[in-house]
Amino acid sequence: MSKRWEKVMGTIVVSVFGLAAIIFISLLANLFYLHASARHWVATPAKVLNVEMIQNKSQRNNTSEKLIAKYQYRYQNQMHIGNQLDFSLGSDNFSGRRRGEQRRALQNERISVWVNPQSPTQSVFDRSLPVSQVSFVIFFLIFPCGLGTLFLWVYLLKGFSKITGVPTERYAMPFWFFLHGSPALYPLLFSFSEVSFSAFLILSLFSLLALYSLIEVMRRVFNPMRGVPKIRGANIY
Repeated sequence: MSKRWEKVMGTIVVSVFGLAAIIFISLLANLFYLHASARHWVATPAKVLNVEMIQNKSQRNNTSEKLIAKYQYRYQNQMHIGNQLDFSLGSDNFSGRRRGEQRRALQNERISVWVNPQSPTQSVFDRSLPVSQVSFVIFFLIFPCGLGTLFLWVYLLKGFSKITGVPTERYAMPFWFFLHGSPALYPLLFSFSEVSFSAFLILSLFSLLALYSLIEVMRRVFNPMRGVPKIRGANIY
């Protein structure tokens, strides 16, 4: 394969990983927003209409599960139908305990759901944070999606440096670490009681990574030579 095609293929791979990372970061941001907003939602009695467990089997014989439910509730003298079970990002094969607890709770005909007082048609049965999914997505952001965002971030900072003359590319790695590590802080700060031991290890590792990146940014602010390559054209690490 010629160097030209190698460059094209490399660009495509990096772009795909970068796009995937942007999508995952957007999903996490929306998930955290919903979780924080639901703290102010109102508990409302509801009636379970339907509960169903859907299993999807992949080509590698891995089975992912998704619990679906439909319920009816009255809020401000109006009847509404809801089907949002929780704020999870979809089906998976590692949240069996969480789904089992939800399914057992839904065996009761009468349940309580959380209703958004600003928009009564919006409701959720379980407003807790799906920590296992969050931990998986954060880990996946670094391996392998981080490859795409790293090259994209370095490319943007180098372009900014050429325009302004300021060597901002020396902040590439600290900002990259913070971008991928900072989402781990939210579950530890606002949903610690729901964090399992394995999730705690993953989230703690990436939280430390985010905190280290902030320290490194400050060190580079006060030391203009820190992070500057000794050889012209060398990559910034």
